[in-house]
Amino acid sequence: MCSTHGRYTFLILFQYMKNNTWFESVEDVERPTVVQRVFNKFSPMVRRVLSKTIWLLSTARNAVVVVICIGIAMAVEDNKIPDDPRDGTFVLTGDIDGDVPPFEPPPFSTNSTSGEAVDFMGMLQELNTGLIILPLIAILENVAIAKSFCKRA
Repeated sequence: MCSTHGRYTFLILFQYMKNNTWFESVEDVERPTVVQRVFNKFSPMVRRVLSKTIWLLSTARNAVVVVICIGIAMAVEDNKIPDDPRDGTFVLTGDIDGDVPPFEPPPFSTNSTSGEAVDFMGMLQELNTGLIILPLIAILENVAIAKSFCKRA
């Protein structure tokens, strides 16, 4: 329901709104913008409240998107049958066991979607080149995260 383009547009818009100069006094700026002139018609208290509100929304932009999408999902799911968790537009998180899963090795065989038994070698053959590509992607992802943290330090 929350489109990907809408979310990204909202996030980018609010990312740039965080460091705006809309609420600075016109006297403090050499060439005030139209937005600054409009907001300078308000009292300093109103400008401060608006500035802090926009700063808060832009700082919490990811949480705002999540809350909006949750609200949309809840509004759409009002007509859902309570006994059937799979009935509805969205399949939200179902019941979660509170127990810790048992400590055991992973399964080395499974059943395919057609019901056939697949052994460990069959799973490896199904992964094919993914056996090499998936670890490389994980390494590149970790390097990208580390670089972003280095730039901030």
